[in-house]
Amino acid sequence: MQIELYGGGMTVELPEGVIDASEFREIPDTQEVYVTASNNTEDYNSPNKEDSIITDLLQKVESVSNDEAILFHLNEIAKLNGDEEGKNWKLLFESKVHPTNFSTDPSYLSIAVQPAKKWGRDKDSTVLVLIICLIRIERVQTDFLITYNIPISSQQELEDLKKLENLQDGDGTVGNLAYKRIKYGQKVVDKMIETVKVIHWDLFGEQ
Repeated sequence: MQIELYGGGMTVELPEGVIDASEFREIPDTQEVYVTASNNTEDYNSPNKEDSIITDLLQKVESVSNDEAILFHLNEIAKLNGDEEGKNWKLLFESKVHPTNFSTDPSYLSIAVQPAKKWGRDKDSTVLVLIICLIRIERVQTDFLITYNIPISSQQELEDLKKLENLQDGDGTVGNLAYKRIKYGQKVVDKMIETVKVIHWDLFGEQ
């Protein structure tokens, strides 16, 4: 379904069944947060009840190169999630991407794993998989971030995630529940990369 972001300044396609978190908690103006309305834990073709989707509009970080920028933001997200050093994460995957409506802007996708301290849980019983896309919107010197959060706490999914960390994509993933959750999240992010666009550039202060 098509969703308006930032008061209609941008639009994007999100899965059916997600709801705007601003309906029940305060969200910063530069951020949009969507959570799952259902209690789903068994259907790996729809959002898990624990999943969330966040978009951020941030001032472009000039102190790092384009290739390093997504890792900079990953460090910052890790700090916000309770990692004081911002380095307690493991990178599973990274690549360049090509958003349909930002074809000339440097854009990247990463998948990483870190402890889920922010959720107030034991660091060994829950981990957080982050699927992150960074689009560096050069026209307005803005770093646009998409983050799909996958907290994993079931014993089977945790065991499968450990197996996945030691595999190459596509090898030994049949029946791997962590792989199924990550692949669904990546599918959502891929659709967002394909569909996100700016409707009103005055969102960024342009006249």
